[in-house]
Amino acid sequence: MNKLKQILQGRNLSEATLAEMLKTTIETIQLWKKGKTQIPAASLKDLAIILNCSVDEIMGVVEKRRSGYPSSFFASSAKNKSMDIIYHYGGVTFHFQGFQRTFDYPIDRQSVKSIEWCLQEPTDEPVHQFSWMDIETMNNYLIFVNLKALKICYLYTDAKEESPIFYHPEIYRVLTDWDILDEVNPKIEEITAIFDISETLAKTIQSIINELKTQSDNWDLLEEFSYLKVYWLDGTQTSHYIDEQLYSNLDSLRNIVGDPSAYPEAHLGTRFIQEYDEGGSTTFLNLEQIALIEVPAIKFWQMACASEPTLLELRDISPYLPLKDEQNQI
Repeated sequence: MNKLKQILQGRNLSEATLAEMLKTTIETIQLWKKGKTQIPAASLKDLAIILNCSVDEIMGVVEKRRSGYPSSFFASSAKNKSMDIIYHYGGVTFHFQGFQRTFDYPIDRQSVKSIEWCLQEPTDEPVHQFSWMDIETMNNYLIFVNLKALKICYLYTDAKEESPIFYHPEIYRVLTDWDILDEVNPKIEEITAIFDISETLAKTIQSIINELKTQSDNWDLLEEFSYLKVYWLDGTQTSHYIDEQLYSNLDSLRNIVGDPSAYPEAHLGTRFIQEYDEGGSTTFLNLEQIALIEVPAIKFWQMACASEPTLLELRDISPYLPLKDEQNQI
């Protein structure tokens, strides 16, 4: 049984307005709420964006509720933000050795807790000897921060200043897999058919891509969503395609950061992550010389679930987990 009825009760949105936005009927909305008719995949994604939640929350398969995603169609927010909701907090800005620029990310409450746990005061009991921190951001990044390279971490709420722009996870899913389209400039009909989304959402994503292209002459969609970026202590940056070998190394790094007992000697010696090329070469990236690693979160969790399908059942791990019925299509 889906949770559409309960979610709608917390939104100031009538059935008539919702039906109009989804280009359907009030009767259809009522059938969905009662669980008498299955909600089509395209409508589920639209609902998640309109209602400022996740597809998993509508389907009732998660315990953690999330809020704070910007809506491409409708600005709605729960006025009573109870403690069981993981909502948008604001942003975090990092200052690193070797960089004049800063790194700014939108984050939720859960990421704030992770940051506060990792960044200890002088009198705190040490919780981790391995000097790395990882958090998920609301703009589709899993980031790894070298704490020894970190000069300043600045946390701020939206009441203080606006965080960087970010989109709903359902938009990032389509952007990540955009390269499966045959055409450089695909028609709306092809986009809706391939990704099982509505015409409205397809047009929204097309406009986002066009806007991103205008921001930089060198912007590349495949590189943006399938490559990780490494920012080195000397102020340089490199990009690396996320293959199985590189994913495996990142997953190990994430496990060590998240659980200090997993490998208590990880802080000893010099550690590397490996990038393997099908042509027969291997590149070793020295973690001690890296300030920051940005990993596209959708891509990371696609590879994680392909490697370990049981992760698909753990829906609360990340909002970027693949939808269950879409993993086999990747």
